[in-house]
Amino acid sequence: MRAPLPFTAALVTAAVLCAGCASHDDAGDGSAAKRAAEKTAPADAVRAAVKATRATSAHTRQNVKISDGQGQTYRIDITGGFDLDADRGALSVRMPGGPTGRIDEVFADDTVYVRGTGDLAMDGWGSTSRSAAKAHAMLRAPLNDPEYVLEQISAMRQVTESGTETLDKVPATHYRGTLGHSTLTLRTTSKIRDKVDEARDYLGSDLPVFADAWIDGQGRIVRARTDLNLSGVRMTVTLSLSEHGKPVRVAVPDAGQTSPVPEFDGPMLG
Repeated sequence: MRAPLPFTAALVTAAVLCAGCASHDDAGDGSAAKRAAEKTAPADAVRAAVKATRATSAHTRQNVKISDGQGQTYRIDITGGFDLDADRGALSVRMPGGPTGRIDEVFADDTVYVRGTGDLAMDGWGSTSRSAAKAHAMLRAPLNDPEYVLEQISAMRQVTESGTETLDKVPATHYRGTLGHSTLTLRTTSKIRDKVDEARDYLGSDLPVFADAWIDGQGRIVRARTDLNLSGVRMTVTLSLSEHGKPVRVAVPDAGQTSPVPEFDGPMLG
């Protein structure tokens, strides 16, 4: 089933020069091992925060921003409560300035139920497999699944601590890093994976994808962001989490109201 959206986003690949440096232990006193441990610690902190976040619930706000390099910017907003530990949640998806109406999603274990309202109206609910869902664009979560964003963030590399900031009145430690090729292509369609492979071959290096994570004083993710910018074509995905631990109630559609759908597609569904 495809949501009837008059929207197409094209990604342009351009050459990006990357430079790196290596360090060595010329004194032979173990300082290289110490530096390695210091570089590992921030990555461990991010992985631990993702694990702690996945063990609770939260109100989620996901914002997808796409700039086409020609002055047009598109936005997709996804909000709703999600019990990450119980694999249950309910999300509402809108595209400001796009089609009127919204898409509703209900996650229950390994099933995702989808329906449209307004101009995006569908007949009842369609149901599909959560674990089998694919991403149809780089950095997009399959069916807007917030767990996908957290999984990518947990695989951040070259992680550094970047100080403390206040987000929505909550002090949080900011970590910065990058995403590798396998993380960028995580659960993407073969078509998208082939395009990313071609871009990597052209560049001679992984695509420049940056990642950020903000962790509160209880060791939980309060914001995660991934960002790709290629010659003015830019995609940024920001996931904000609040009200950690608050109970999430999910109304699962009745079986008589649903019909199986092999795959959902469209810009509002990842």
